[in-house]
Amino acid sequence: LEALYRVHPSRPLTVRQAGSWTPHQGIVLHRSAVHNGWRLLDGLILGAAGVVVDTPTDRLGERLRVVQDRHLDTNIRFGWDLCDKLRFMFNFSVVLYKTESYGYLTPNGTIDGQAGMLCDGTIDLALSQLMLSHHRLDFIDFTTAPSRMWTLKTVFRHPASRAVYGTIFRPFSAALWLSSGLVFLLVLVAARLGCWAAAHNPADDSWSAAFLLVSSAISQQGTTLDTGRPSWRLVVFLSFSCALLLDTYYTAAIVTSLLLPPPRTINSKADLVHSQLAVGMENISYTHEYFEKSSDPVDHALMKYKVWPAGTARPNYHSLEAGVRKVAAEAFAFTGEDVSLYPLLDRYVTEADKCALVALDFMKSRSTYMPVRKNSPYRELLTIGLRRLLERGHLAR
Repeated sequence: LEALYRVHPSRPLTVRQAGSWTPHQGIVLHRSAVHNGWRLLDGLILGAAGVVVDTPTDRLGERLRVVQDRHLDTNIRFGWDLCDKLRFMFNFSVVLYKTESYGYLTPNGTIDGQAGMLCDGTIDLALSQLMLSHHRLDFIDFTTAPSRMWTLKTVFRHPASRAVYGTIFRPFSAALWLSSGLVFLLVLVAARLGCWAAAHNPADDSWSAAFLLVSSAISQQGTTLDTGRPSWRLVVFLSFSCALLLDTYYTAAIVTSLLLPPPRTINSKADLVHSQLAVGMENISYTHEYFEKSSDPVDHALMKYKVWPAGTARPNYHSLEAGVRKVAAEAFAFTGEDVSLYPLLDRYVTEADKCALVALDFMKSRSTYMPVRKNSPYRELLTIGLRRLLERGHLAR
């Protein structure tokens, strides 16, 4: 048995021994054909491109491997690392191109960026992974193996929360404070009647004596009046019991409230719209496309009132480093990919301010796929390679 294949229309037909057949043993495949049969591109040169925004473009292939800059252009860095493994697996070479757009429809009906380079045949595969979308499927294909999760986060230092009643009044709600006041007001009236009934001298028959009893109960100090009347003893017992229960609960609650972290008032994009924080986005093509095409009213409000408010000359689009610096120094919320933000936050945000950092999900995490040329003969080959890498744990590193 022989295997016939052609790695490229410009290459000659290749014939390799694949196995043998006999009436007794049937088909016997050679081990080399089973395990290395796909690794036969024979050094074919393929074109590959990715989106580069922050990384210097001189000696781009080498710069994409620099570990210290791993937070810059993480999508193409991930794709370039995958490409290295696929090159070793299938024996091909790569010519690297760069672009600044992932691939979006233009007014004349074409598509730009790396998707456009795939469409016009400049490259064979794209290194910056993309999400599946209808308008892209008309121009390019995708491998069927997911490569990485794409997650956008909005990070900011949460402003200090101010309690409505202050720290001292925080353990009790307004209704409980009012109810407690009414209870002790009734105790005051009952004490006044008790003083009038139990007084042995005119000085004890007054509102001052009744108020002194209530104050003594709240402060757990006892009373100077003494009488054998059951009604008076019942008033004293009830007033001191209520004061003891309230004091116990209040002491425990105020200690707990002081130990707990401050409450968070910004928990979603809608809260961000109504907050005092300024909002900015990473200056990259998918950010512009997202806000232009989003049908979410919260996104429209965020763009109208925060990202590009009326009267400003330009929207709050910043590079990753500039955005994180503003988060560290100002009341500012910045949106970017999580794997790019965290190393910069660790670098520029002080240890004291890290306790106030909040990261909100700007949108749900989505799977991305490696784009290839439409009807590409290498689509299945790359899919097999990506699935092998997924099985071996390379995509999870």
